[in-house]
Amino acid sequence: MEAEIRILAGRVGETLIRKNISLSACESCTGGMFSSAVCGVPGISKVFDSGLVTYSNSAKIRTLGVREETIRQYTEISSETAAEMAEGLAERTGSELCISITGVAGPEDLSSEKPAGFAYVGLSVKGGPAEVSVYRVPCRDRECNRERMTVFMLNIIQEAAERL
Repeated sequence: MEAEIRILAGRVGETLIRKNISLSACESCTGGMFSSAVCGVPGISKVFDSGLVTYSNSAKIRTLGVREETIRQYTEISSETAAEMAEGLAERTGSELCISITGVAGPEDLSSEKPAGFAYVGLSVKGGPAEVSVYRVPCRDRECNRERMTVFMLNIIQEAAERL
């Protein structure tokens, strides 16, 4: 899986650099794996603004401006929280592509509705409202979930960059 991530991150990085598209990321359940993969691309500093690990609820609120009431009403693992994370990151960085992830790395399930490997990924393009994708990874292994979620995020960024 590491080789797949490295290859895909290379493609994403090449596209971002060639098209001069700025990127920022905020991660919860992947714990910085996405940002680390992107930072492995030579020359990425031309377009990669920041990668934040906002693991706790207080970090999401303090760093990204996620509203406490959103977390109270919908929980930290919700489409609403993922959207606010990406939108807050866009406000703070001005990056053209801002991606967020919040989910359950596992190996234990949070609930039957939110099993291990379940995540919400938010994407704000050019500061617009975030579109949120739902992802389920059929792994019982924490590292496997994080890797597959990272691949999912990389694919979302590649598709968005190709459209810009």
